[in-house]
Amino acid sequence: MASATVTARKSIEGFLAREIRQKSQHIARFGPLQPLTETAATQTKASGSQVTGVKLPNPFLPQLNANTGRWAPAKYSLRQQADLVKKAKSAGLLQHLPPGPKTPILDPTHANVQKYNPQVAAVVSAAFEAQQKSTSKKLRKAVLPQLSQESWTATAPEKGSILNKAVRWTGKIDLHRKAGADTGIKLYAGKKRMFKGHRWERLKDARERRQSILMRDMAARIRTYKEYYKKKRPNPLKPPKNSLKGGKIPF
Repeated sequence: MASATVTARKSIEGFLAREIRQKSQHIARFGPLQPLTETAATQTKASGSQVTGVKLPNPFLPQLNANTGRWAPAKYSLRQQADLVKKAKSAGLLQHLPPGPKTPILDPTHANVQKYNPQVAAVVSAAFEAQQKSTSKKLRKAVLPQLSQESWTATAPEKGSILNKAVRWTGKIDLHRKAGADTGIKLYAGKKRMFKGHRWERLKDARERRQSILMRDMAARIRTYKEYYKKKRPNPLKPPKNSLKGGKIPF
């Protein structure tokens, strides 16, 4: 168990070191980093404190290329994000991961979250305060009630470790509940179609509807077809009348 925890901690350290090392490459490709959210910036100005910590792009979210105007997919796939979240939970270092689709909502009152992930702590704290004051009952605008467990953010990094740096992740932090997430089925929450399926399955209803219409009038269509050729060639075994006449010479 201890070896698994050490391996998970090294994975989180490697993740954070890689993101800090590749920051310049991200700026060269996508342009300058996005500004922090208005909530965190407002709280920083109100408190009068200076913005501390490393500012990094969020690799769990799509990135907008300022040069081309196109969106690039997230650097880490959902499967990779889920693996990192599992390792961070087992090592108690979830406060060092950026917010994303697979990252649980961290407890904004936890000391480690406020120290190493102040951006998320400020946004989540403001969201829960606004939810308590709001009287709206719309599920789409409700914040997810789940908070991270104490053990997920309980581990303090060692001295000299790269995890001792506070990180401010850029990008929008989405804390709103997707439609259908309240039923417990989070896999298809907010999606129009649960499973896309094969193309022949999606077109099956339209194809069967068209076949039923054609088969409904099939007898009349066959009768019309036979009567047309019956008038044109009463006896199909005999050679056509045009062949009995002498053909015209082409010159």
